[in-house]
Amino acid sequence: MRKDGYWKVRTSACIALATAGQSVSDRAIAALSKLMKDGSINRDNVAETIVRLGPQGEQLLIEMLSNQPVTNFKLRKGIVHALS
Repeated sequence: MRKDGYWKVRTSACIALATAGQSVSDRAIAALSKLMKDGSINRDNVAETIVRLGPQGEQLLIEMLSNQPVTNFKLRKGIVHALS
């Protein structure tokens, strides 16, 4: 997913994970966390996918938000939007 050269494929894969729900959360959380940090997919989409994976995803975003510098606007915006 992360390595595909076409951004629409990466985004579609992210959305597909969101529809799978908690059944894939353990395996998906680590990959999605990397995507949030590297920004290779729209962070709003990634954060929303993480939230849809359940409480584990919500906790990850809360931890990421508290550990990011205030100047990391794009990442923080995506997290806040998804949690709201």
